[in-house]
Order: sequence, then structure tokens, then C-alpha cells
Amino acid sequence: MIPKKTKEKLNKNLTSPNWTRYDEIRATAWHEATGLLVEEWEEHVEAYCRDRGRDCFFGTNEHGKPVAVFDAKTNEEYVAKIKHERFLQEKKYEKQGYEIEKKRT
Repeated sequence: MIPKKTKEKLNKNLTSPNWTRYDEIRATAWHEATGLLVEEWEEHVEAYCRDRGRDCFFGTNEHGKPVAVFDAKTNEEYVAKIKHERFLQEKKYEKQGYEIEKKRT
């Protein structure tokens, strides 16, 4: 038999929102193992965004699974943000004396 305290602790993970796991990530994808319908998962992510004041948009990943991308309202905004972050990271590395290989486009 599973101890009552163990059950309560594990059940709390499902019944009480624990937003900290989302705070440091850029995106999260739905999976059947969440135990949530896609609509429930989407509501859960939207509640997190309201609580934390983060923008997000929904789409699908390369596997056709729903995905939520944080801190952007559109895919175009997200791509621009990532490009800017990469630019800043390259400048930081260059200041540290690293040589950055530029991609040809």
C-alpha cells in the first residue's frame, strides 16, 4: 500500500499549479503522458501565462504535437527574438576572445 503522505504529495503535483518548471523554458509540448486533454493542457498553459505575465502562442512541433512557445505572440516574433539573442551571445563570445564562425545564407 502506498503511504498516505506519498499519495498526497504526488496528487498535489496535479491539483495545485506548480509554475516554476515553466519559468526557465522557452517552450513546452503537450504529450499523452500529461494525462490531460489538449484543451485542458492549453488552459493550464494559458493560466500560467496570465499568472506570470508571459505572452505565448500555440502551434505544432515536427511530430505534430501541440506546443506552447513563451515570450512571443507569433512565430515570426519568436524567430526574431532568437536571432537577436544569438547575435548578443556571439558579441559576448567575441569580447571574450573567441572566434565566431558565421553561417552563410
